[in-house]
Amino acid sequence: MVRTSQIFFLLFWTSFAWGQDASYTVYNTPFLRTIRNARFDGCEIVPHSLLSLKIIDFKDSNFRNYGQVLLIRKGELYIYISATGMLYKCGGNVGDDSLRFDRIDKTEHYGYNINAKVFLHKDQFYNLGGYGFWRWNGQLRFFNDRSADWMIERLNREIPVVLNPPGFPQWKSRNGNQLISLGYVSTNSTEKVPEQERVKSIDSVISLDLDRTDWTLLGKLNPTLDALSKSEYTLRSVLDSGVVVDIKENIQYLNLLDNKIYSLSNRDILNFFYSNIVQKVSWFHDGQIYYTILGEWQVDSIKIGAQDFTFTGEQVYTTSNPSSTLISGSALALLAIAGFWFYKKRKQVVSKADLIPITPNTSTMRSPYPVKEGFEEIEKALLKLLMDNMINRNSRTATDEVNKVLGMASKSGDMQKRKRSDIIRSINAKYRMLMPEKDVELIDRVKSDLDARLYEYCITASELSILESHLS
Repeated sequence: MVRTSQIFFLLFWTSFAWGQDASYTVYNTPFLRTIRNARFDGCEIVPHSLLSLKIIDFKDSNFRNYGQVLLIRKGELYIYISATGMLYKCGGNVGDDSLRFDRIDKTEHYGYNINAKVFLHKDQFYNLGGYGFWRWNGQLRFFNDRSADWMIERLNREIPVVLNPPGFPQWKSRNGNQLISLGYVSTNSTEKVPEQERVKSIDSVISLDLDRTDWTLLGKLNPTLDALSKSEYTLRSVLDSGVVVDIKENIQYLNLLDNKIYSLSNRDILNFFYSNIVQKVSWFHDGQIYYTILGEWQVDSIKIGAQDFTFTGEQVYTTSNPSSTLISGSALALLAIAGFWFYKKRKQVVSKADLIPITPNTSTMRSPYPVKEGFEEIEKALLKLLMDNMINRNSRTATDEVNKVLGMASKSGDMQKRKRSDIIRSINAKYRMLMPEKDVELIDRVKSDLDARLYEYCITASELSILESHLS
């Protein structure tokens, strides 16, 4: 049974999907005048908390308490409204003391990307992961400037990542193609387990190649950094090679490119981080941390470099245990004896349960979702409907039939679309892992022969017999 709070949550999100003002005027502070500069392109603006930095005043709008992320592209300033797809661009001066921000997106759906990582890559806006009404997700979404909407970029695996507990810090190289997450989450939302056990933090450090759109495993997070998955740390700054974090009043620099942990030894910089840090907004460029104090908006800077830190002798993460490789090699040998076909159907598992398994001879990762049990009941119901229509009627399945079997026939069009998309995406992801050598979409969506404005759904023809055998 769906809880009343869940119904309220969804209605809360959909009730203000439209009607937001197209433009806002803000005071042109020294801070805003400074950061509107191409030399700061791609810099990550770090507030003390997601809610402490407010440039646009939404007044009594539902978005007044939402975080605002500042992004600089080609010297132009943009504001992304957290947990939404709303994107505002600075349209220029309104008189001498004001700036105008114009909304440039056409987003209608909200609430699926709470606490997502927002960043720029090759002058394109992205957001990664987050959570919403239906589930946690590891989707990589990019903003299509031409259509003014957010679209999904396909990844080799969908790994649920999220900022803030139970998620981990994430770092994006400013000019490179690498994004590193110091952990991810694993969810059991459909299992009968206590609420507090349904989301588990996994301390495996993972790296996303944004050009190849592939996740890889780097290793297991150093146990001394376990506070990163809790509320016991504060992100102080983002540097070119990693992040500066305050873990229980111990400021450390996690150099993610060199895989080394440093402690802060410069007392002046230490005092800087601890003086009025709650009010500071900072960003890093060319060996200096630039910062402003909320309310004053004057910009200052402080130099920071390798000489200000001392190597602790510790690594941020440890690579997989060499014994895992031996175990994997033995497993492969046994599978080879069983036959090439059987070998192609199986994947060996590394010995450490907390690490994301690495497939043989590749660096790609499996999804953390528990797919060994197969499809969920609602997914099976949809698959059987599609399969029966193809086998018994030689026809594809209309959208209204899909909505009915998903229990969404009486819901709004937006809710139906979101539910269909989530279920079909989940099915296709699980099938790719059940049949990794095929790399095909199990459910396909095609335009109706009678009306090109409508879509119909079907099982990919080559997989029909395999699916029939699996479900039976």
